[in-house]
Amino acid sequence: MRLRILRTIMEANFIKRYIDKPIPKLIEVAVRYCHRYIKKRDSGKGCISCGAMNPTDAGHFYSAGHYPSLRFDERNIHLQCSKCNRFLHGNLNEYRKRLPLRVGEGIVDRLDLIVENARRKGFKWDRMALIEIIWRYKSKS
Repeated sequence: MRLRILRTIMEANFIKRYIDKPIPKLIEVAVRYCHRYIKKRDSGKGCISCGAMNPTDAGHFYSAGHYPSLRFDERNIHLQCSKCNRFLHGNLNEYRKRLPLRVGEGIVDRLDLIVENARRKGFKWDRMALIEIIWRYKSKS
């Protein structure tokens, strides 16, 4: 019981710290913690697109700019070398070939469905959703 109360107080303080920040700033902070987690998760694996060792970038299969609903979806983000991510614009043909090997074909199909729904409905960030994402990735990394 005491631990639950302490955690609630910590969560309230955490929310207070971020509640007045503008949404673009919250996205920036969430990206930092999310990418830090992805780098930790994929440590020791090669670039998802070309297999080069020591990749440095957290690359999205579905672009974070075009598909914001997948910006923080761990199934859509994997380590890439800077050549593939920055200079080859994600090297998406190779990324697509190797993605099912990392997450499974069913997950790739699920990502495709999320994209189709987002195209029809659109997407807008919610402040509390972003704060929850920051909380989740900060505790994971």
